[in-house]
Amino acid sequence: MSFNFIQNMSKFVGTLITPDTKAIRIMKKKFLLLGFLLPAFSQIQSQNENNKHFNVIIFLADDLGYGDLSCQGNVLISTPNIDKLAAEGIRFTNFYSAGTVCAPSRRGLLTGRNAARIQADGNELPGNNMSSKEITLAELFKNRGYKTACIGKWHLGMALGSHPNDQGFDYFYGTSSSNDHFPRNDFKRRQDGFKDETALKNSKNEDFNVPLYQQRDTFEIPANQELFTQRYKDEAVKWINANKDTPFFLYVAYNAPHVPIFPSDSFKGKSKRGIYSDVIEEIDWSVGEIIATLTKNNLDKNTLVIFTSDNGPWKIYKELGGSSGSFRNGKGTCWEGSFRVPGVFWWPGAVRPGICNETVSQLDFFATFSALLDEPLSDDRVYDSKNILPLLKGMQETPREDFYYFAEKNNELWAIRNGPYKLHVKTVEKHGEAPIIHNPPLLFNLQTDPGEKKDIGSDNPKIIKVLLEKIQNINKELN
Repeated sequence: MSFNFIQNMSKFVGTLITPDTKAIRIMKKKFLLLGFLLPAFSQIQSQNENNKHFNVIIFLADDLGYGDLSCQGNVLISTPNIDKLAAEGIRFTNFYSAGTVCAPSRRGLLTGRNAARIQADGNELPGNNMSSKEITLAELFKNRGYKTACIGKWHLGMALGSHPNDQGFDYFYGTSSSNDHFPRNDFKRRQDGFKDETALKNSKNEDFNVPLYQQRDTFEIPANQELFTQRYKDEAVKWINANKDTPFFLYVAYNAPHVPIFPSDSFKGKSKRGIYSDVIEEIDWSVGEIIATLTKNNLDKNTLVIFTSDNGPWKIYKELGGSSGSFRNGKGTCWEGSFRVPGVFWWPGAVRPGICNETVSQLDFFATFSALLDEPLSDDRVYDSKNILPLLKGMQETPREDFYYFAEKNNELWAIRNGPYKLHVKTVEKHGEAPIIHNPPLLFNLQTDPGEKKDIGSDNPKIIKVLLEKIQNINKELN
């Protein structure tokens, strides 16, 4: 922790004991029991005096929807361990993924930059590979002496320069891409899914030639997908135990509940909603086991834990896809159901239980961790990341004025949110289909219409004009 950060925390604690301050008024208005306590300041100050650092764990599910957790209202899926994190930490209701599908979402989460910028930055590598010119969260932490590990799905390239070991991670154990890649036999993949969905439901491990890696070496091929979540838990627990005496950054990226779905024997048929909820409840179990490892090693009060998803549910698969709650559509679109995902932050002693309705994104991880580490952002590139540390302290509203919805197709900008208003210039209703161009654009008020059902554009031409100018400006910047 930097001395400046401790000073700022001290000033903030002073506002808590001064009645009728602006900070308190904002907290009362925008938060439900959210803020930093005096014990939290004492704990952070003590850590600084003892020259200790905080740890970070990011849990990233794959295609898990906003409505797929019981703490988000699902009555058929039980997620007690994630619910406990939400009850003891902060649950964001306006939390956004960094992309509409797997790869761009991961690029944004790890770099604090929209995927469109990374392509414009001169990425000479093909496909979804990460440019060697980018700075990742792992490199940010590693620069401060942290141990780093990526356990799970990478999906950002395995070539030299793109591999996790080349992007700041000391240790990698997981898959190169999604678990539906490398299909065998009659599994013919297309952009919007598989031709034979019945066969997909009854698929076996042998139908997908998915490799499992340890560092740069192939550990198993085809990987036993039923063991993914169990193995990732085991690797995470082992890695934490081995690095408990040093500050660490751990990125656990599950393959589930992305299709094909393979729960282990211990969870198969145990939930109320079929194999889809089986794998989510297995993820919840693994999260609980990893948190228990933190507690066992007395690391729980010194570790920030985040649980989220790379994008919304793949709804074309119906029972094999998840729930976006009250939001419209899912993965591969620019509707809220694609970008609005769970966002749970847990740090015992540092934040009280609370629900925050401010707009936040996975893109904001980078600037926030940079502030916590007292590591300035590089001035040779444009960041889309916002420092939400003041927001977490309850001292001000979100610093995020706009959120941009980039489509999978050529990373085109199809929609923008500013405050409660969201403007669509192009839409699709299903992942992979040709977009519909809207002229005039569609306009929705997400505060009163989170399901994006009523277009209010005809009554608000001035708002449309302002938002269109914002889209034009960002497109000029990217070009």
